[in-house]
Amino acid sequence: MARDGLLLDVADAVASSEQVDWARARRAARVDQRRSLDSLRDLSRMFAAVGRSQDAAFRGHPSGEPHGTSFSRFALGALVALAALQVTAALVTITGYGTSVWVPRFAEGRLLALISLSSCALLLLIGGRRDHRARLLGVVFALGASSFSASFSWPLVSKVGVEGDHWILPEVFQPAVMWVFAWEFPRVHRRTGIDDLARRMAPLSVCIGSGLLIANLPFLPGDWLPSLHRRPDGIYWPTLTILTLSALSAMLWRARHATAHDARRVALLSGGIVVGIAPILLNVTIEALWPAARGFGDEHRAVISTVVFMFLLSTPCTMTYAVLAEQVLDVRMIVRASYRRLLTRRLLGVTIAAPLGGLGWLLVTQPDRTVADLMDTSSGRLLIAAVGAAALTAACRKRLLVRLDAWVYPETADHRRLLMAAGSELVQATSFSQIGEVVSVLVRRGCGARGTLLVAESAAEVSAHHFTVPAGNSVPLARTSAIAAVLESAREPMRIDPDDRASSFALLPSRDAEWVVATGATAIVPIFGSGSEVLGLLTVGRRFDDGRLSPIDLDFLHALAATAGLALTRVRLADSRPDAPPACECPVCGIVASAGPARPCRCGLEYATAPVPGMLAGKFLLERRLGRGGMGAVYLAQDLGLQRNVAIKTLPVGDGPGLVRLRQEARAMAAVAHPAIAQIHGLETWRDRLLLIVEFLQGGTLAARLERGPLPGAEAISVTVTLSEALAALHDAGYVHGDVKPSNIGFASDGTPKLLDFGLARLTSADDQPAGGTLSYMSPEVLCEGRTGEADDVWSLCVVLYEMVTGHRPFIGQGAGEVAARIRRQSIRPAAVKVGQTEQIGSPSSVKSIAFVVSVLTAARSARPATARAFADALREI
Repeated sequence: MARDGLLLDVADAVASSEQVDWARARRAARVDQRRSLDSLRDLSRMFAAVGRSQDAAFRGHPSGEPHGTSFSRFALGALVALAALQVTAALVTITGYGTSVWVPRFAEGRLLALISLSSCALLLLIGGRRDHRARLLGVVFALGASSFSASFSWPLVSKVGVEGDHWILPEVFQPAVMWVFAWEFPRVHRRTGIDDLARRMAPLSVCIGSGLLIANLPFLPGDWLPSLHRRPDGIYWPTLTILTLSALSAMLWRARHATAHDARRVALLSGGIVVGIAPILLNVTIEALWPAARGFGDEHRAVISTVVFMFLLSTPCTMTYAVLAEQVLDVRMIVRASYRRLLTRRLLGVTIAAPLGGLGWLLVTQPDRTVADLMDTSSGRLLIAAVGAAALTAACRKRLLVRLDAWVYPETADHRRLLMAAGSELVQATSFSQIGEVVSVLVRRGCGARGTLLVAESAAEVSAHHFTVPAGNSVPLARTSAIAAVLESAREPMRIDPDDRASSFALLPSRDAEWVVATGATAIVPIFGSGSEVLGLLTVGRRFDDGRLSPIDLDFLHALAATAGLALTRVRLADSRPDAPPACECPVCGIVASAGPARPCRCGLEYATAPVPGMLAGKFLLERRLGRGGMGAVYLAQDLGLQRNVAIKTLPVGDGPGLVRLRQEARAMAAVAHPAIAQIHGLETWRDRLLLIVEFLQGGTLAARLERGPLPGAEAISVTVTLSEALAALHDAGYVHGDVKPSNIGFASDGTPKLLDFGLARLTSADDQPAGGTLSYMSPEVLCEGRTGEADDVWSLCVVLYEMVTGHRPFIGQGAGEVAARIRRQSIRPAAVKVGQTEQIGSPSSVKSIAFVVSVLTAARSARPATARAFADALREI
């Protein structure tokens, strides 16, 4: 942690409710920073105390429990009952009496509003009966429906002998209920002055509504307070409208301190209100600014009123959805998707082509007029303006999209600044863990969420092909998981929030779903290198404000992942340079880890320096040590480019003859192609050390197989015949193996035996080269003459066959000298010969194999099979 950024990092941790090591931070801080650090510590304690008090308050006050006394609940019920009676009377009037008796002005629009408000009220009161806020909004809509129903219900009550119900006005209490609703919706993080205002305005609105109700009582004199009567030229409707709009304004103001979930609800609710009243305001504005439009409006008043009311009745539907829906749509996301669809190149091309087509149509239909005359008409000017506007929009499309994104999502400016900072900070990172720290800080500052970088850094993580956190504890994600497969093919961020029904969580297999729940991830972004290889994953948790990641956040994370991919590629290439530092290696389990912060292996032991790098040639990721012999060590590695396992063999530094032998091995294996010979994939150099990349055999070695006991005779003969054919192919190419033994024989995944380790192979014509190999498998001629040939490979394979069938070597002694003497005399240990006559080898093929092998190992050179093919033919006759 840099001292200059210490206060900022601590502030981020406090805002994220993360644990802070205050003692360490104080030691790292400068003297002038310690007072600010103490203030941050006090602030974190205050946050913790507030969080505990809020938790206690929520536990003591269940969600959905209504505020107020039983009288207020009874009053709300009475208002709903009165409104229901009025709406019922109106519907009976319309269906039973029609409109022949009473036809109110704008009857079509009023009827649509009545049906819309009544339906939404019924839905809220029944469907949201467990949510007090939904019930309050349902009462508001019911009272609104009653105001529209009064015009239709008058004829009915007149029929039954009542003078009129125009004095039954439950609508006067609609502002009061709206203020109570604004007091409870949305939920806020902390109390503000608007909450106190809403609490006081509710009873004040009740008093004002009661005054309006009294002023409209039928037994009062007609000239008593006429301005308060329910008629268009009074202050009745303006008073109710101002109080209701004030409540809506208070609700919008409270949304500044609301939770992210409720803030989206308020945004959708306010958007519905704007859509509902926009046509009314537009109509009034046009008639005020353009007097000629009034005549048109009077002539088509019914159509205009129907259209206006259609928009208006969408408002209660939108408000109902905003309150009842479990997960509401993000309005900003809808707006952004809308203008991005409208500003596509194809649609802009159509927008330009359409007015051009109109101009062409004018020219064709009016051939007697000049182009100048046509352009001087109103239609021509309008079409020219449309073409110019569309062309200008197409030319400035990218810049316009950036400006619109900045307007709809102001945080995009911060994202651009953070991406610039990411480039400068990640270029200084020298390890995966440093890249992970930088990415985590940038995700926290850019998205307000916890971000974690997962990479395949060492064998501890990739022995089962896992992605884990560098130098950290986390739940690994298997590379073979469905999440990794989808990300590699889609190359796009994926939402995996368990609480979001629109995410991909429900489609995940059970193991992947358990990983998502364990890590708390809500989104995951793939990190690619220069090609299609997935270098790592960026997991992002839930936002600290409990909100969901927006599309802008996902775009930012996608760009950040691309920047992190370049940094990961650079670090990997640095680790694969010829002078790259050596990796770490567990001396017991053989796990290989990249050089970095010291930490113990998963088995509990400390890492030691390995004779290999963590990454070889930028594409071979070393995972664990498979074994170690006299010539060097063999490691399991992953070819990241081809997504396959390979084996990497190395020799100690400074072993001149060993380097020569390893180069010979590479030439020999590359020159021979046979199904029973392990393939060579390449030869690399690291710090003057040669490393051979060969085929990895998943079936293990014959030596490991023999540790479990001897092989059945028929299987042993089959393996030997296959290996004899491989030796024959090698001999035909002019090479000898020189070290045939069980540890140099492996098995592929399908059980096919293959020859390994050509480190001692040499040209048969190079008689001056020294012989090598393993003593127990050398022929008497090699021990006496020091030269190897094809017959000596056959001898070694014959010894291996004896060991496969009996489980013992034929030439055994107390030391190397005694073993060499037995081989020269071709003296097989008597106890080993008797093994073939015991019940340990029950099959006739095993007995025949023992007899054949003993005859070969005790015969003179001239009496033995001279070639590998002859040896294979002799075995087939058994």
